[in-house]
Amino acid sequence: MKHKNEVMQRMQRFVAGPLRDELGYRQKKFTLEATDLGIHSYVFFLTFEGGPPLVIKAITSKKRFRSLVQCTEHLSQKDVRVPQILYAHEDRRIFPWDRMHVICEEQIVGRTMFEMQPTEVPVPEIARFFFRMHSINRETWGKIDEAHKDGLHQYFMAKARDKLKQWQQHNSACDSSFAGNCLGWMKTQLKMVQDISSFSISHVDPNPGNIMYSTDGEIVLLDVGHLRYFPRALDYYQLLIHFCQDQEELIRRFEENYFAGMSQEEKGAFDASHLFFKVSVLIDFGETLAARLTATEQDHPWHEEFTVNLVKIRRAIDEIVGK
Repeated sequence: MKHKNEVMQRMQRFVAGPLRDELGYRQKKFTLEATDLGIHSYVFFLTFEGGPPLVIKAITSKKRFRSLVQCTEHLSQKDVRVPQILYAHEDRRIFPWDRMHVICEEQIVGRTMFEMQPTEVPVPEIARFFFRMHSINRETWGKIDEAHKDGLHQYFMAKARDKLKQWQQHNSACDSSFAGNCLGWMKTQLKMVQDISSFSISHVDPNPGNIMYSTDGEIVLLDVGHLRYFPRALDYYQLLIHFCQDQEELIRRFEENYFAGMSQEEKGAFDASHLFFKVSVLIDFGETLAARLTATEQDHPWHEEFTVNLVKIRRAIDEIVGK
């Protein structure tokens, strides 16, 4: 990416010209603030005189741009709260050295769950929000514009195999015997996974930084570009780990609020295959923690936390698949 000053100057010219006209703020004064929020994009905060706060994202990947626009529109149609996109276009007038894809969306005023203190996080509300979202379903799995009937078991087996291989490279606790036990057990779950006939809208990465609590008391989803239709247990166990970890009272409150509105038929379908997806999620978290542990010095305060949590994840998997 180019020098920040040049990027800022070009974005200011773009806002003062075509974007201001597109949004209906011609001749209105504005303030533009660069941020460090984007990893593969430029992210700016924008406010026009008399207008609401906005966010501009200049994205280099056409695939990510299209996915983000498509997933945002899909969730909006389903009445799931996400930042509304006001402008989305591929525009070379900003940065001629890159083909940038521009999104201008509303800026949600509030705090992400990551920014909250643990005691502030509204666990029951999160559970109820995701239960409602997961109740939106269809008979095929995959991306919004894909419709797969078969192959779900193979998809998650391949993903688990890759994650276990990476985990082994980072951490000796994930030896070949452990990896073999995981994959062997997951193979036995083929029929349970094949029997799944209903798939829910899934965020796929519902971590505390991607869930915001707005000042008007609404839960809002962020970074929805990886949206998929998957079995609801996938999001469910990611949420449990992120927001409850191994705290029994939090787990109880989450489960109580998540399952309260579920029919017996839905609960039976969930129970039939949920352990397969729990193991998949635990393997994913194990690989992530192992990579972080490798990159962390032994005297760093997080080193011990990563080590302890890896042991807990290994133990939780062993309890399901057997040693």
